[in-house]
Amino acid sequence: MFRSVLMATAFMMIGSASQAALVAGYAKGAWSKTAETHVIVASKGLAFVSVAYNQAQIIKEMYPDHQILMITTLPAADSSSRNAKQRELKKQDFSIIEEKDSPLTNKTFIRIVSENTSNIRSLDMIGHNGVELGPWLEDTVNRLEYKNAQLMGVLKPLFSSKGFARLQGCNTGWNVAPALSKAWGVPVLGSFTSTSMYFLSKSGTYELMGEESEAQAKALQVDPTSGMSCPEKMCQILIPESSPYHFHVHRSPKAAWLPYRKAICDASIADARCEKAWAEGILTSASPLSRKKALKDKAAFKQLVEYTVCASHTSLAAQQVCVRSVRKAQEQNLMSTLPYRSGEMLNCSGLRSCQFVQDSIDLRKNAVSSSESSLKLYFEHALRGFDLLGGTL
Repeated sequence: MFRSVLMATAFMMIGSASQAALVAGYAKGAWSKTAETHVIVASKGLAFVSVAYNQAQIIKEMYPDHQILMITTLPAADSSSRNAKQRELKKQDFSIIEEKDSPLTNKTFIRIVSENTSNIRSLDMIGHNGVELGPWLEDTVNRLEYKNAQLMGVLKPLFSSKGFARLQGCNTGWNVAPALSKAWGVPVLGSFTSTSMYFLSKSGTYELMGEESEAQAKALQVDPTSGMSCPEKMCQILIPESSPYHFHVHRSPKAAWLPYRKAICDASIADARCEKAWAEGILTSASPLSRKKALKDKAAFKQLVEYTVCASHTSLAAQQVCVRSVRKAQEQNLMSTLPYRSGEMLNCSGLRSCQFVQDSIDLRKNAVSSSESSLKLYFEHALRGFDLLGGTL
């Protein structure tokens, strides 16, 4: 009864919303509103939707019987890439559900999700994010109203008992993830630094897009600016950087950050559920390592966790050096051995939000009272989550 009243209230709030920009669905059979569904939201740009294609392929691999709901923006009518997203989505066996020229607003986003699923297994948001302003939906004007607890709470009853969210954008962990975890009642994975675009290299590792990306793209016969997926369907991904957020003020030696996405869980969420989502979020993220093997083999999963800490080093050799340093740091509890360029590791209190002091919009520091070893806890909670999963998602 409560759920029915809440949903009725939700649609009253939404009202006569405009149609979505571009919505597509993937299902093995007929679409079902009650089937477990993974929602992927990719904001404006072909690069971000390329990351979304990648995430969709991972979901197909790890949850072969689940549905995927893709929500993205439609390029301008006079754009040469006007139909690029539609073509790629159809190539990946998606069916176009909605298509119309209008901004992807909060009300439109909530309407789309509410109309298409009542069983959200995961929700990925891929795009730009401002520390205080929040994630893009369409653009810098149409952002997710994460501070609006009443509006965000409309989605809460749609998440499954295993549901979680993953925010693939810069600085999503500071303010956005805690607010959404409270409003949605689910674990939310967020980042505490900039996230940069990485490209699948010939060696099978993800490397930073830069001077070499053109040669890499040519070798893979893909245009890195086109937004199309690689032949392996594992092209572009977003990875938290191995340094504080890139603005000049973060040259400060006191700038705090984390080199990986962290699970943030509201106090209302049980530890076990949070840890399971933590492990599941790692297992279903982009990686050159075998996710299926890591789901069944704890040693392989631990290697995957190590990769998530070191992924942003821009070559396989550098990643291997980082992994050795991480192992040494764990064995000897010597955080100073980690090969990071500047700033301090953010001290976080286990499964919950992190305590920090914000000197400015671009500079955040550890709170004086914080003393937790974030990296140690990252491994502990992820490995406990692995045990709780028991080899299944």
